[in-house]
Amino acid sequence: MAEHSCLVISNLCLTDSLSVPILRNLDAIENLLRLAETSPEASVTEAALQALYQLVRGEAVTGDTGMLLVTSAIKMLTSMASRDLPPIHLLWLLYSLSSHQSLHNFLANQTFLYQCVDIATYEIFQKCDSRPLVKLLTPVVRILANLAAGPDSVSVCLTLIRHPDLPAILTALLSTNYLHLCRESLWLFANIVNNESVTVQEEFVNQDLMDKLEPHAVQAIGRLDPYALG
Repeated sequence: MAEHSCLVISNLCLTDSLSVPILRNLDAIENLLRLAETSPEASVTEAALQALYQLVRGEAVTGDTGMLLVTSAIKMLTSMASRDLPPIHLLWLLYSLSSHQSLHNFLANQTFLYQCVDIATYEIFQKCDSRPLVKLLTPVVRILANLAAGPDSVSVCLTLIRHPDLPAILTALLSTNYLHLCRESLWLFANIVNNESVTVQEEFVNQDLMDKLEPHAVQAIGRLDPYALG
């Protein structure tokens, strides 16, 4: 019943946007979050996270509710990462929260950024299936791109640039045949390259990242828009 109730909430949000503020006023966010954190059933957890994502997608989440959501989501990500890959809707929920710059101070830290990079590393290089799982990589790349252009962009970009796996991850993502993932990766790469901080620019040069990544970025642009390079 709990799982089906979560799916009903998701369907209501998808089919009637006017139901979103009503559900929020009925403490749907708090109850769904509690269910996601405490349910022993993976399917119920996933359904609760899906409903949460639909409730906050495209809607401003601020104040105590936003703080509760982001801290709880990070806590769930940390606990689940030690056992298995996180549910897909947990990552989409975090992506939606990363769209609000007022919440970046909870997300723009080395621990969370490294968790995102570790997910990308596992999906690209350590799985038995050589193809990356696009469903997980897409929200992860979007999260990093949002944070790399937010109010804490300098610390975020420096943390990412100094991570030893970043060149290999971006090389793989820029070379992928999944065009939408290639586009997302170019967005992340551009946000780092275009950072106005001299410290970030110097670190980028010191790591020789432009020499390593520029050819792959050019090829990616060519695949997305064959006429752009001309």
